[in-house]
Amino acid sequence: MTALPDGAFIFTAGKGNRLHVLGGDLEQEPYIIYGGEVLAYAYCAEEKIVALGLQPQTPKGPGIVRLYEFSGGALGLALGEAPCGNVSQLLWSGKRYLVACGPGGCTIFTWKKELTVLYTDSAVGCFLQSERLGLVYDTPPAVKYFSPDCRRVLSSFKIALKNLQVLSVAGAGYFCFVLYSDGSVQAHYVTKGSAKKLNVFDQMFPVGSTNPITEGSNHQLVACALSSRKVLLGIQGGSCVHKLEYKGEKILVDSTQEYLPSPYALLGISPDGLRCLAVEVSRGFHRSLSLTFNGVKVTGRPKVAKESNGTKAQSGKGGAMEPLLSGRDRTRKVSLPRGASSATTTTTTTATATATGGGPGKTASIPRPTKVDNSVLRGNGHSALKSGCILALAGASFALAFVVLRRVSSR
Repeated sequence: MTALPDGAFIFTAGKGNRLHVLGGDLEQEPYIIYGGEVLAYAYCAEEKIVALGLQPQTPKGPGIVRLYEFSGGALGLALGEAPCGNVSQLLWSGKRYLVACGPGGCTIFTWKKELTVLYTDSAVGCFLQSERLGLVYDTPPAVKYFSPDCRRVLSSFKIALKNLQVLSVAGAGYFCFVLYSDGSVQAHYVTKGSAKKLNVFDQMFPVGSTNPITEGSNHQLVACALSSRKVLLGIQGGSCVHKLEYKGEKILVDSTQEYLPSPYALLGISPDGLRCLAVEVSRGFHRSLSLTFNGVKVTGRPKVAKESNGTKAQSGKGGAMEPLLSGRDRTRKVSLPRGASSATTTTTTTATATATGGGPGKTASIPRPTKVDNSVLRGNGHSALKSGCILALAGASFALAFVVLRRVSSR
């Protein structure tokens, strides 16, 4: 799988391994751009060129690497070709170098109006990491960073682990990941000056149960760097994408996981990490799906995901995949009357109750605290005070009149 700058995906599918394009719009359908069998392919965004690894023209002849113009989502004129061995992987390193790898070794071509062999090597795989070319070796298992300009190895490190077989190596940003035969993943943090070996994720991917797909190997890692400390990681044919965060001190944390809706399997991730290319395994139907990572970390069995419009993502239309939360998990703050205990400040927002007539469920309202009308109390107090004042004034007037009458009668 190759992601284009405009959000489209290039991939091979079908019985003849034909080359397809799926546009960046979630509602678009994939279409074929090359009808012959394609063994490998690579896209150069700077030159807008697609390189194809093709079958030998004769039964005993070498394979062929051919370049095509690519514009408007379609292949154009053939620009040139060169013979090559059994090609299983193609990769552009900048706009000048094309790397072709296979079981028999690696060939680096230079491109300038024609393909010319620059360097041959015993590497069996390659990947690009921070614009640096990484070569993978199986005897002994190692990764070497090679400079085509200088034609020399810049740095290297060993990737052997517990006598396990190396299945796949992928790089993104400063991260390099190695997948082993037991499903474990060893992470490395690679800079120009050093390569730090980070923690191992034991049995991170169930390599024995990944869904079979037509493109490449079932055990190809898929990585996408979000920043210098965050990276997305998945496996082709798997159902989960992991968001990993580098915390320093050689610690990489699996902070969030997002599961693809069943029955889709992962093929690739867009460069911005917002979408992924997925295939419906039973029908071979390809679809672009959105990645959100806005849920809590999920453990155990994957949840059925939702699209952004609230419908299940199993409809075949791509959408935001959000893990479902039960009513017990969705809580909100509720205001309390004065003097009430603060131990019950969270409560369930809704409770579903089935109607007695067998109809749809109704939403039960939350009981609210009874409010006391303080204005009534204030009104009663004012009335009592007013009455008391009137009685006091009347009593004083009566006493004054009584005193005056006694003085008059005494004269």
